[in-house]
Amino acid sequence: MNETLQRLIDVLPPPLARPEPPPWDRAVEEIGFQFPADYRAFVDHYGGGAINGELHVSCPTEFPYEPGVPPGFAGYLESRDNAGDAFRSMREDFPEDYPYPIFPEPGGLLEWGGSGGGDHLFWLTEDEDPDRWPVVIWWRNLGPSWESFPGGTVEFLLAVAERRHEYTEHLLWGTTGMRWHPAGDWKVRYPCPG
Repeated sequence: MNETLQRLIDVLPPPLARPEPPPWDRAVEEIGFQFPADYRAFVDHYGGGAINGELHVSCPTEFPYEPGVPPGFAGYLESRDNAGDAFRSMREDFPEDYPYPIFPEPGGLLEWGGSGGGDHLFWLTEDEDPDRWPVVIWWRNLGPSWESFPGGTVEFLLAVAERRHEYTEHLLWGTTGMRWHPAGDWKVRYPCPG
């Protein structure tokens, strides 16, 4: 386990029952790429869910996210593309405000999480190596504006959990403490945290 993930675990304890991790070795075959290693390690320890019920992290699941969506990794991508459609449309209408292409466009943004306030968390997939995909945040109520966070998923979540990120209070809506609310893993989908 890397040091950054261990620091996150110290601040934000994972669920007592370890979640069922996705079969990551199938991702390349099923969707053509692998997820960043830090995100995979995070999902292996936490599953999908939310910090304090506010900052959500999605994870692939064996079961469809909604009717008509395929299961597994393909379903994860399809469910993430719902936001992609909206961002593509906004980019067409306001290209100066929406500078990034959207996955599956080359180098496009791929959503992996969001906040209860409507902010979206993406990876910028420009690099061939997913471990070098930076986090990009679209702040719904702060602009709209974009932030390119120089680190990966776990570094971003640690910055929020340690309350070092400039917009921690915005993301967590002033909640105190740090608690993980599980919302599923590869085998189980729990009700969304409220």
